[in-house]
Amino acid sequence: MIERYLRRVLVLSSPYRLVEIEREGPRRRESCCQARYFNLVDGRKNLVAGFDAWMAGDSFFGYFRYSPRGDLVERRTFPIDSWQF
Repeated sequence: MIERYLRRVLVLSSPYRLVEIEREGPRRRESCCQARYFNLVDGRKNLVAGFDAWMAGDSFFGYFRYSPRGDLVERRTFPIDSWQF
């Protein structure tokens, strides 16, 4: 579900695609959010951006966008009830 929301807000065109990545880190306590991590790559598999995308129940969806160097570029949050899927 998170990937579907992320694809919807990014409006990706060819040759760009999202690739889900595994991300290791310290185990967190129980959370009300689900998170998934993605890289946006071009047709030559060059990294264009990284995304930490998350959902808080059925209420909110959001993401953090990072440059290929790892700098935070953008963060956005959307109420899910405003989306037509």
